[in-house]
Amino acid sequence: MYEKVSTILITICLIGEFAGCRANVAEVGTRNITMMEERDGENGRVSLNADIGVENGRLSVNYKLKNTTKSPIYVFDRLWEFAADGSYAEAPMPVYILLRDDRTLHIVKGLAALPRTRRVEMRLIPFATKVEPGGELSGKFELPEPVDEYNPYFVKDASSKTEPSTSQNILFSMHYINAAEDLEVKEAALPGALSLWKPTLLQDVQLLSSGPKFGSLKILRRTDSFERF
Repeated sequence: MYEKVSTILITICLIGEFAGCRANVAEVGTRNITMMEERDGENGRVSLNADIGVENGRLSVNYKLKNTTKSPIYVFDRLWEFAADGSYAEAPMPVYILLRDDRTLHIVKGLAALPRTRRVEMRLIPFATKVEPGGELSGKFELPEPVDEYNPYFVKDASSKTEPSTSQNILFSMHYINAAEDLEVKEAALPGALSLWKPTLLQDVQLLSSGPKFGSLKILRRTDSFERF
């Protein structure tokens, strides 16, 4: 995905209640890129480190999210869809994948935006994993080139239309929420996952996004009513 590009470590400065911005250049590498974002606060920080590359025609993503705050956080990393029988099932892809008009590939392990052009019966909120203070959540996934775009509200079927395209930049995002007294946490239908609820859940969700940085990857871009966020 990254041809003739150095391995880069980047920290994005965020606005709002969090402050602090740092940027560092890592050792030179090939065909991969390391990106990092941190959210600073009085009680520590939550950081996301993503190492993304292409080898033998496959996209590989290694990520690590660290929680050095004094309270637990819950990361929305367990994507799901309804199975044919109406039960909960793991999503067919580990992330949502969208190629924007500016050819930025947005890889999202978190919440998908609600559609603008169609009504849905309910919002699909991923199940979560708890990360204790001082803990970390790491994972890895791979996808073969060309990569299909994936939005859970616009599932690809026999009538879907695509065209070959190539990304120019890459953006990796994850969502989490801080622990709170009014946050309801229950065991979810998927093994090891948690279901979260509170009246202000969506307003309190935090975003970590690494990038965008240059990255070339073959994509099957949807040309039908597919929406990107």
